[in-house]
Parts: sequence; structure tokens; C-alpha cells
Amino acid sequence: MDAFITSSARKHGLSDDDIWNCYRNFHLERWDDDDELCWRYGTDLAGNDLEIAFLTRSDDVDVIVHALRVAHPPTP
Repeated sequence: MDAFITSSARKHGLSDDDIWNCYRNFHLERWDDDDELCWRYGTDLAGNDLEIAFLTRSDDVDVIVHALRVAHPPTP
């Protein structure tokens, strides 16, 4: 599936490589009906915990709108 990272996902200073690592190598995924976003929890390239959120457009392109380091990711 195609995807891209928006400027809002970069506002917390994470590199694109770290965001892509979490997007592709996540260990937990949750759908939020209220936000209509998919949340993925994984790590950056150094192994630090991250969360990302994205929406999927009607043309099946994922738009990554949020990325943030987290101290305690949710458990499965």
C-alpha cells in the first residue's frame, strides 16, 4: 500500500526513517472510531517506543498524520 508522511506527523521532530520503521514494523494496531484513524505502535530505528496515526484515503493511500515517542505504549 502506498503511503506518505504529512508535515503534522513531523512536528515532534521524528525522522522520516523512524516514522517509516514504526509504520512498517509495528507490534500493535488499533482502530479509533471517534477519530477514524488507525494507530500503530512500534519503535524507531534505535528501539525507542513510538506511536503513529494514519487515515486511509478512498484511493487506498495511507496518510500518516501523527508520530510521537511514547513512554509507555499500550499492551496488546
